[in-house]
Amino acid sequence: MSVIPSSQLTLSRTRRDLSKAMAKGDWSEVSTLDKRLAEALEDASADEGRDLGALLSELGNLLGLYKDLMKTCDEKTRHIASASAPE
Repeated sequence: MSVIPSSQLTLSRTRRDLSKAMAKGDWSEVSTLDKRLAEALEDASADEGRDLGALLSELGNLLGLYKDLMKTCDEKTRHIASASAPE
């Protein structure tokens, strides 16, 4: 049984927190966690004790999360644009 390094656990927890912030629509927290997630990803990737399989799996989760984030941002942008369009 391999042990997942703390850097990868931090990455996973930060992704989970970002997902929760998105679900709540807390965009200030999303911004903060996005920056924190970038740092956690860098740390986990550079960790010499990293579990490559677990890291790749987490990267797949991150891709899905950012896909959802981009979709949400596009929808919000369209909504704001249509609400502010002159009639």
